[in-house]
Amino acid sequence: MQKQKGSPSRWRRRDALVALALGTLGCARSWAQEVATLRPGEIIELPGGRISVLGVDIRRGPSTRVSLRLRATADAKTQLVISPNTFRLLAGGVPRALDEQSIENSQPGSSFNVARDSAIDFTRVFSIADKIDDLVLQVRIGDAVERRRLPNR
Repeated sequence: MQKQKGSPSRWRRRDALVALALGTLGCARSWAQEVATLRPGEIIELPGGRISVLGVDIRRGPSTRVSLRLRATADAKTQLVISPNTFRLLAGGVPRALDEQSIENSQPGSSFNVARDSAIDFTRVFSIADKIDDLVLQVRIGDAVERRRLPNR
């Protein structure tokens, strides 16, 4: 066993610097997880398929209305289940559910299946009573969650 060199206060300073460096690395890692901005035509990969964002219409006024034109494409091996819980809009960090009237060709609260190796186009609409600029689309399939910040237009 080797004898430690230096005074105990020097060791405490070194330990404090190591802790500071590790804390800084932890902060850098959280910055790397910043939500990416949604790009026009972006494809969001998820287990069992993908969601393509075909169009985004944001109408701001006294209230905010976000309309998303989407395409769900299932992989060749499995069908993809799209439910009302698949999509949330985080408005200022607060999760918002779909406007029930936006669920086309189905009863509010119902799901639909995308057959294997197939695609379905659909629209999802969110209505928010407030005027807000911080909007993040959240897509959840099973345990997989993807988030994209909507552009400020």
